[in-house]
Amino acid sequence: MPVSVSLLDLAEIHKISDSKLAKWRKEGVDVFDTRSVVTRIWGLRRKPPEWIPTFGKLTDGGESGTHEAAKKLKTEAEVKRLNLINERLAGDSYAKADCDEIMAAWMAALSLGFTEMQAMLPPQLEGLTAAKIEVELSDALHNLRENLSNLSSDLWERVYQSATPDENQSPATNGKSHTKTNK
Repeated sequence: MPVSVSLLDLAEIHKISDSKLAKWRKEGVDVFDTRSVVTRIWGLRRKPPEWIPTFGKLTDGGESGTHEAAKKLKTEAEVKRLNLINERLAGDSYAKADCDEIMAAWMAALSLGFTEMQAMLPPQLEGLTAAKIEVELSDALHNLRENLSNLSSDLWERVYQSATPDENQSPATNGKSHTKTNK
């Protein structure tokens, strides 16, 4: 035989007044459902603004902690992961490790180019006029810029090729991605 619970008993259980429970019942809250009452109580509590994104999720819709809420969070995470993979496949983003590798190779090439210029230019410039020195320096810098540009293009092409899956490979196996850096 079912046990009858009065509003007074429920008010005592939830530590609120029976008149408040009666008011909520008139507003459409199922006061005999503990989850509905607790959700309403949490919704009335004052929260600092920085807590609202976290605790707001616990009180909106009344489904926090349920299987549906867990499925929703899991689905949102999966959609975010797939969007990152799609960005990577479209060339809008690359793995951070690839970007770091490109920057290291580029900086090494730049340093090597400066060292080469430092070793090669003094003997070539010896005895030249200012105008001819300017031409030689301009040519040396042009060659350095061209070499760096070619290297950069080759490195990014290699990263793009590694980010593009084979026909038989699932896109989900491409890993984490971060925003693409400028060349």
